[in-house]
Parts: sequence; C-alpha cells; structure tokens
Amino acid sequence: VKPGAVLLETRGIWNGNALAFRNPDGSTAIPVLNSMDRDREFAFVQGDQSFAATVPAHTVSTFLVE
Repeated sequence: VKPGAVLLETRGIWNGNALAFRNPDGSTAIPVLNSMDRDREFAFVQGDQSFAATVPAHTVSTFLVE
C-alpha cells in the first residue's frame, strides 16, 4: 500500500479479513489475513481483472494488481 492510497469497498466471504486500496499509480493493493488453522482460497474480481490464490494458514499476504 503506497502513500496516498484510497481504501476501496470490499464484499464477499473475506470481507472482514481483506482490504483493498487504490494506489496513486492506479494499481490495487490487497492485504489479506488468514487467521485460520488451514490454508484458504482467496479470489479477487474487479471489472475485467481477476485472480485466485491460496493464502496459507496464520499469515498475512499482500497482492498487487497492476
């Protein structure tokens, strides 16, 4: 997340454990917390951009969408 980033609205089952920020350069930073005892699948969709990833148990992962 870069200085000047704006918090975006999020929805879905990860809503309490994921944030999304629009950086000044137009990229989107997505920090995701998995506090569970097992790995979890995370999916992101914004317009025509999407990806899925496995977030390991007890980690914070940050994804960057250019």
